[in-house]
Amino acid sequence: MKKEFEQLQKRKEENDIKLKEEIREKQEEKLGELKDEESQRNNIIISGVPKSNEKGGARQNEDDLRFTENSIQETLEIETQKNSLKKVIRLGKMENKAERPRPLLVGFDSPISKQQILMQTKKLK
Repeated sequence: MKKEFEQLQKRKEENDIKLKEEIREKQEEKLGELKDEESQRNNIIISGVPKSNEKGGARQNEDDLRFTENSIQETLEIETQKNSLKKVIRLGKMENKAERPRPLLVGFDSPISKQQILMQTKKLK
């Protein structure tokens, strides 16, 4: 009887450990999804931005970043803070004979920065 009780106790502990691991994995997965959603919430996509003449990925990215910052400041008349742009990335597959430039994904540091830009887009028309 005592032996059976010990076996049951051991199985219960093993099940508890498995359950805790499963819960932790699901929490990590959910946290990852929430982080993805949060970062996407701060993004906008801009089409029609001319392709950089520079060769090399890093130089093209710098040109895209400079172009985006200048466009925001000059066209939309919004002063961008130095770190308000988190990322500027060209979307899609790079093709040499593409007729149109690939769209830009612009990531801002906060939803407020993004909202400021979106409110001023009427100046683009």
